[in-house]
Amino acid sequence: MSGREKSAQEERICKICTGRATGYHFGVMSCEGCKGFFRRNVQKGARFICNYEKNCDVTGERNSRGENIL
Repeated sequence: MSGREKSAQEERICKICTGRATGYHFGVMSCEGCKGFFRRNVQKGARFICNYEKNCDVTGERNSRGENIL
């Protein structure tokens, strides 16, 4: 595998949950689970509010439903 192929594969990580991304969805590299979560909530017109003074943790320590996975 060339360096370029490896780099492209490494970039296919979901920016929301750090799972295996399938492409850009809603402008962000994301997996199918996160894509579905945001698609459903966009259709509902849901609004999300950060409860942590706009300092929410989106580092992969939560799954696509926002639940802690540790």
